[in-house]
Amino acid sequence: MVSKVFKDPRATELCDEIRRLYNINSTGGWIARPRHGEKQICIGHPEYGQSEEISSQVDALYMALDRLGCAEKIGYTLEIVT
Repeated sequence: MVSKVFKDPRATELCDEIRRLYNINSTGGWIARPRHGEKQICIGHPEYGQSEEISSQVDALYMALDRLGCAEKIGYTLEIVT
C-alpha cells in the first residue's frame, strides 16, 4: 500500500514567493522547493559555494527565513541545497 504525503499548501506558497522575489533582477537558477515528505523547505542556487555573491545571498535568505520562523511556523525545516 502506497501512503500519500500531505502537501502543505503553505510550504508551496512560501517557495513560490521566494522564487518570485529572487528571480526578479537577479541571476537565474534560484532553488526554492518544498520536500513535503521530509518536511523541508530547500533553498539555494547551483553556484552556492562557488560564487561569493550568490553564497552570501543564499546565506542571508536562510538567516532571514530562520529568524522570521517562516518554515518553523508550518512545521518544516530549512535546508540549503545546490
